[in-house]
Amino acid sequence: MLAIAGKVQLGGKNVTPEDVIAAVFCMCNRYVDGLATWAPEGPEYYRERASKVAQEGYSTGVSR
Repeated sequence: MLAIAGKVQLGGKNVTPEDVIAAVFCMCNRYVDGLATWAPEGPEYYRERASKVAQEGYSTGVSR
């Protein structure tokens, strides 16, 4: 982020598309960390979830 700030200081046209992508990636990581999200460890959860989604589709768990 400091590298991008330095480029902006020199002039906005010094910021490359790669700089923007890197900045968005960093922002998204910090946003997800701030939400205190978690990810299951190990592939078992993902296999079970994929099977359920394949059979039932995506669902919010709300009955209508």
